[in-house]
Amino acid sequence: MKIENIKLKIKNSLRSLRVPLRALRETLREKKLGGTMPQKKITPLCQGNKYWMNEVVGILPIDATEKYKQENTIAKIGCVLTSYCMLLEYLTGIKWFPHQLNYLLKKRGGFAHNLVVHSALSYLFPEFIFGGLFLCTDVPAPVSDITLMLPTLIKIDYNPYTTEIEGHWVLALEYNKNRDDYLIADPLTGEFGYLLKIYGKKGWGLDRIILTAVRRS
Repeated sequence: MKIENIKLKIKNSLRSLRVPLRALRETLREKKLGGTMPQKKITPLCQGNKYWMNEVVGILPIDATEKYKQENTIAKIGCVLTSYCMLLEYLTGIKWFPHQLNYLLKKRGGFAHNLVVHSALSYLFPEFIFGGLFLCTDVPAPVSDITLMLPTLIKIDYNPYTTEIEGHWVLALEYNKNRDDYLIADPLTGEFGYLLKIYGKKGWGLDRIILTAVRRS
């Protein structure tokens, strides 16, 4: 047998192993997290990625100071923007990155200063139908209703041990019944994890930690 044929045979054998190995990695990840991963592809994104971390979020005021620019970057306040990128990948099958979505929303009226206008995404992406917000700051969050809409964005208190509410948006992916917890993609770290395990306070449940949730119709 010629050397070229042997090399080709080895190459084809290695290629056939790629899928089983990928499946094995996903299985091991599921066991580590204690649940199952979403059926559709979601690439975890980090708002602090060096490629977009310093870009200013939203419409830059005419009189914006250097301090304003530094405090309103994707790294600092881009959690909702980054979470929407991950949700859009799930809904459309196309990868979006925070700096790209930031640019698009600025051009299409998707910002009120530095705040994302949630409803604007419905006009840009027909796969996303915005049905309003669950506002749960003063009332228990309707967990059963939110669970039916997963994956969706939720806002939580980044540090529940202080009296001040420090809002942080994450993408809730699915509900784990055994843990009574949401599997999330956290834009702060760019990793998957469980909401209550990461940000919860002793004695808290999902109905207490969720401050706001995006209602998807």
